[in-house]
Amino acid sequence: MMKDMGGLMRQAKEMQEKLKKTQKELEKETVTGSAGGVVEVTMTGSQHVIEVKLVGEKVKEISTERLQALIAQAVNDALDKSRKLMAKKIGPLGGGLGGTSPPYSGQLLTTRRMSSRVIARGVPCRSQNGQPSSFMV
Repeated sequence: MMKDMGGLMRQAKEMQEKLKKTQKELEKETVTGSAGGVVEVTMTGSQHVIEVKLVGEKVKEISTERLQALIAQAVNDALDKSRKLMAKKIGPLGGGLGGTSPPYSGQLLTTRRMSSRVIARGVPCRSQNGQPSSFMV
């Protein structure tokens, strides 16, 4: 039993090192989200916005409210792409210590609270304020 525990600890440490390496790789990769041909948002795989571009001549033609909506849409598009990239990179590491993937590895699951329990479902959803309320396993 102690030999098994030592092996599990070694596997856990290896997985942690692979995860750290993958996270560093994600910091270097970028994705770009866009909206309406007016806004482009570039974000790292670790979900940090590094650039926002506006097409000058088109910006002058739209209202402030529309521009704000387009910026939000472009950021959300970039976030979605970043999350997909993260799932693609980290998904293979989600196999656990047993060497096989859990049934929902790499899938987006959502939660909702019922009393003190949390229920997971295999579909994305939004909370009441419109923010994503999902997580990766």
